[in-house]
Amino acid sequence: MIKKSGKFLADWRDEQGRRRRKAFISRESAARFSRAQQREAAAKKARASKRSASFATRDVKTAAEIKTRLDELDAERLILTEQFRNDLIRAATELLPSAIAQAKPTPARGSGRDRKAAKPGSTALLRLISRLAMRPAQIGSCK
Repeated sequence: MIKKSGKFLADWRDEQGRRRRKAFISRESAARFSRAQQREAAAKKARASKRSASFATRDVKTAAEIKTRLDELDAERLILTEQFRNDLIRAATELLPSAIAQAKPTPARGSGRDRKAAKPGSTALLRLISRLAMRPAQIGSCK
């Protein structure tokens, strides 16, 4: 309780924990209001903790169960990764002839002013396919 500018301030915290103040003419009314607000906040807090108690009775998994589940998910991820990699290699097999054709340089064509300059080949697709095929599979990472 604080006296400020001739008024008595009731001081309390609400259910969210924020500090609140309200001015009253008499000390008794400020004290009465402050006690009522504190009781109300305590009751709301008690109701909230009862809900939390029911949450605590839920089926809680042990650390061993969680570790087992994480190992299963890790193995599943590894299998899906390898399946995806195999699908990419199959698609790359279909692209390999066009990648080889792109990698070959184009000879100069024409004569005189209309002569087209020789173009070097692009090995980008071929490099992509070779990186994909040579990428190491980390099978040992699964437990």
